[in-house]
Amino acid sequence: MVNIPHNVYIEASPEQVYKALTTNEGWASWLSGAEFQSNANGEGSIRLNWKGSQTKELIGEIQDATPGQGLAFSWQPADSRTIVSFALEPYKNGTLLAFEETGFSTSEADMQALVLHAVNWGEALNLLKVYLEHNIVYTQETIDYDQLH
Repeated sequence: MVNIPHNVYIEASPEQVYKALTTNEGWASWLSGAEFQSNANGEGSIRLNWKGSQTKELIGEIQDATPGQGLAFSWQPADSRTIVSFALEPYKNGTLLAFEETGFSTSEADMQALVLHAVNWGEALNLLKVYLEHNIVYTQETIDYDQLH
């Protein structure tokens, strides 16, 4: 099995990071096209929609949601079912978030998904950091690319 690891330090408490990871409002603030639905026991689902040349929707089942400690969900982005986990540890004035997506096989479809997810989760975790540290909510309209050139 092949895995995707990412680590990011966020200047926010584990409780604040957990809230951004376990509420619909939180996901929508740092990952465009995401819906998070759970009950008080942490049971529920996550739905991610990507729009581009093709619309892709993935629905995950929450495996674990422990306040202030982390979140894990399973989904099937290609041939194999994978587990996506966010582990939270207090560190200095914030939180060390250890991300991992595990369970990819070496099939061609899984390897394509792995490369895509490695890049996209890295970007998404940086957007989570920017949201929590600077209260900047990402949308497609956040950046005017014409102004950058």
